Amino acid sequence: MNPKVIQKDDTNELRNLIKLDEPVIVIKNFENENELNNIRKSLHNHTKEIPYRLGDQFSETFVQMDVLPSKVQTHRIFRTFFFSKDDGSNIFSLTRPIFQKLKSFHNQYLAYEDFSPNQYSILEQVIHYPKGGGFFDWHVHTRFPVNYGVILLLAKKDRDFKVGHTEIKVNNDIIKIDDFADIGDLALFRFDLEHRVAPCDPREDLSFSDNGRWTAVLSFQKNPS
Repeated sequence: MNPKVIQKDDTNELRNLIKLDEPVIVIKNFENENELNNIRKSLHNHTKEIPYRLGDQFSETFVQMDVLPSKVQTHRIFRTFFFSKDDGSNIFSLTRPIFQKLKSFHNQYLAYEDFSPNQYSILEQVIHYPKGGGFFDWHVHTRFPVNYGVILLLAKKDRDFKVGHTEIKVNNDIIKIDDFADIGDLALFRFDLEHRVAPCDPREDLSFSDNGRWTAVLSFQKNPS
């Protein structure tokens, strides 16, 4: 089984696919490659200026390292950049346009009718799966209120990494997103489908650099009561 692949201007086709509950959709050329290369390299270069800690996802900008953490349901190795506060930093200014575009896209095409912005916050995250085995094991979510997950690819296969697909189970098939999508493409998947990120170049030494697999995602979190 293959995903439906469309161009970013195919708005009628996109709406129709979503209406039909298409499991996986790839939108080609959603964002400019040069801009994403700059974001990826700048994020890595500025890691010394961003605190490494578990911060408040709702009000702080920070980077979190997850290397087989013990108190989680899903095994993983990655680092996550959270952008939850306009602190005037160059990093926030650099990433803000792509996340504004992703949020606008979600509101226009994917928003669930019962979604309440008073109950949920949409957090901005960049996730880096490093060469040497960065991964996120199989997991699944409740479909709503997210509806469709969105993944903007920030790295180029066969240049920044060789293996380490996002894989999505649809019935008895597994769709490997990176066989159909490249840097700048946007992947949509029904949020109740089991999915994972397979190990990134696992035969290499673990290295947190600007190489590896990088993605930008929107994370929906229930607001603190």
